[in-house]
Amino acid sequence: SADLSSIIYVSNTYEKIFGRQISNLDEGTKFLLEAIYTEDKERVNRALQSLIQGAQLNEEYRIIRPDCQVRWIHNRAYQEFDASGSVQYI
Repeated sequence: SADLSSIIYVSNTYEKIFGRQISNLDEGTKFLLEAIYTEDKERVNRALQSLIQGAQLNEEYRIIRPDCQVRWIHNRAYQEFDASGSVQYI
């Protein structure tokens, strides 16, 4: 079944937008989720759980950069399936 335990691709613009090193994402999505603005975390976590269960993700939320700047993010995600119809990656 699908999960969000590892990240296989991150755009180079991640460092510019989030103000964090891509290499820190080796820990998986936990590090990414820590950047989400406190008031938005619960809603984003619910959307991520729906994504794992087959829904598409189309969310706007805030992040806090290490320099304390707040940025708005528009995040879209969907599932990619293999030939047998199983989720290969999100």
